[in-house]
Amino acid sequence: MDILALVNEHLGRYPDMEPQDIIKLIYQNEFGGGHMIDSFENSFQRLKDECDSLDEKSSFLSTEKIGDNLIHVNLTKLNEFQLKALNQIFVVSSKQKSGNLTAFIEKLSLVKQAMEIKEIDYDSQLFTQELTAYEKLNFPPISHSNQYRQLYQPHYRVVDRRYFNYFDLIVKINQLITTNEHLIIAIDGIGLKLYCLAIYINSRTCGYCCGCGSRGSNRGLRLTIGIHRSLTTTQEIIIGYTINLCCKSSRRYISKIKIPS
Repeated sequence: MDILALVNEHLGRYPDMEPQDIIKLIYQNEFGGGHMIDSFENSFQRLKDECDSLDEKSSFLSTEKIGDNLIHVNLTKLNEFQLKALNQIFVVSSKQKSGNLTAFIEKLSLVKQAMEIKEIDYDSQLFTQELTAYEKLNFPPISHSNQYRQLYQPHYRVVDRRYFNYFDLIVKINQLITTNEHLIIAIDGIGLKLYCLAIYINSRTCGYCCGCGSRGSNRGLRLTIGIHRSLTTTQEIIIGYTINLCCKSSRRYISKIKIPS
C-alpha cells in the first residue's frame, strides 16, 4: 500500500482527522512505534495500565494496516500472558523498524502535493500550515489531536504484522515457560515463512544464538532450526522449528501447535 492510498483509506475510516493525525499516521508508517519505548518493563506497565482502563471486555484484538508490514493492534482487556506477548511483539517490532528521515519528509511532501491536486480530498492549506509548523520542530514524534482522541478514542500499539501472526503461539509459549517442566514445543510449517518467528524467539525470548547452542541468560530456552522430511512422504521438505525449554525436569510431551502455511 503506497502512502497516498494509506492516507485516503484512513481519511475514509476517520473523516475528522486533523492535519497532525495525518502526520502521525505517516510518521508511524515510516518509523513504527519505537519512540514510545524506554524499557521493556516500562512499556509493559504502560500497556497493562492502558488495557486495564478500557471498558471493552472482548479478548479479540482487531487490527488495521498502516503500510510497510506494520499494523495498529487495537487494545482490549488482556490477561497477563496476552499482555506479555503483545509487549514482546511491540518491542521487537520497534527494533526492526528504524525508519529514515529523508523518506519520511518525501512522504509528507507527496501527501501535501496530492492534496493540492485533489488526489487526496483534504484542505491542502490547513495541512500545509500544520506541516510548516511541524518542520520547524525538526520532525519529532507527534501525538493525536484532541479531536481525534475524543471522537475515535485510539488505544493501540504499532507492530509488525509478521510477528503478530504468531500472537496466539507466543501467548502459549509464555504460559508454558512458567512451569517447571522440560517443555518441547514443535512448530511445523512449509518453506521459510516461519523465519520471522525464529528471529522473534531468538531476539526476545531465548537468549541463544540461532542453532549455535551458545548459552543465553534466559532460563535455558534453546531454539533449534532444522530441515526435516515429512513423516508421510520422503519427497516433501519441511522447514521445522523446535523450541526446547531445558528446565532439567521430566521430558513429558506438553503441546504441539500447527502454524498454517
